[in-house]
Amino acid sequence: MSDLDNKTLSPLEETAAPEERDDSKDYTTPKRSRANIVAAIFCLLLATVLWGFVIQSRNPNITKTFECLPIAVRGVPEGYQAALSMDRVTLTLSGSREQLDDLADDQVAVYVDCSALSGTAGSYTLPLLADLPSGVALNAALGFVQVEIAQEPAAGEGAGT
Repeated sequence: MSDLDNKTLSPLEETAAPEERDDSKDYTTPKRSRANIVAAIFCLLLATVLWGFVIQSRNPNITKTFECLPIAVRGVPEGYQAALSMDRVTLTLSGSREQLDDLADDQVAVYVDCSALSGTAGSYTLPLLADLPSGVALNAALGFVQVEIAQEPAAGEGAGT
C-alpha cells in the first residue's frame, strides 16, 4: 500500500488538487433522509392540530345568562334627574368557559348614557350600553330604555307647609 492510499486529504488539499479528489461521494440528500424530513413535518403538523383540538375542547366558547342586572344612569346634566322605564335587564354573553365561569355580576356594567342630552327636560329613548371584559361579547343587542329627564326640585321646594 502506498502513502497516497492511507493519506486523508484536508479540505484545502481537496480543492487544490482536483485530480486526486474522490468524486464518487454523493452530496445530495439520500431518499431515506428526505422521507424522514417529510415524516417529521407531517408529525409536527399533526401535533399542532391535536394541540388545537385539546385546547378548544378544554376551554370551549360557551354562553352564560346574567339576570336582573341593574341599569346605571351616566352623564345626567347638572341640575336634572333621570328616571328609567325599567331598572334591570337580562344579558346573554358569550366567551370562553374560563372567562365566563370567573365572571361575576359586578364585572358587567349595563348603563344608559345621558351626556348627549342638552339639559332639556323631557322623555328620551336611549340605547342600553354595556361595559364587558375583554374577550366577552353580547349575544344580542341590548335594546332601548325610556328615560325621563326632569329638573331637580330647588332646595326647600316640595316640603309640606
